[in-house]
Amino acid sequence: MVRTGDDGHVDRARIGWRARCDNGGTYSSRTIFAAPLDSSSATEFEDSGNYRAKPHGYAARIRVSIEGGWVAAHDRWRGTFSVRVRVIQDGELVDTCRLQRLRWSAEPA
Repeated sequence: MVRTGDDGHVDRARIGWRARCDNGGTYSSRTIFAAPLDSSSATEFEDSGNYRAKPHGYAARIRVSIEGGWVAAHDRWRGTFSVRVRVIQDGELVDTCRLQRLRWSAEPA
């Protein structure tokens, strides 16, 4: 989902994702990018950052990045997303999960 504000600039994007982990499992979540984004216009945007989560008995440090552009010929947004998750238990790194350059598309919201 990509949403624009009254000024026509992107002010929110939401993406659900699943990253493969080094131990063979997966880490699934959803990330919301909200204004102010690193860069935003009526035709393109990008944002990146870090946040933490606490899934069932673990701690997670999550690094995300998204970029997108308006494709007028298809009347939709398209771009890429990447994430790296460091999963920690009792202060020790137990797994690293990655999803690199996931291609996404979304109709305007």
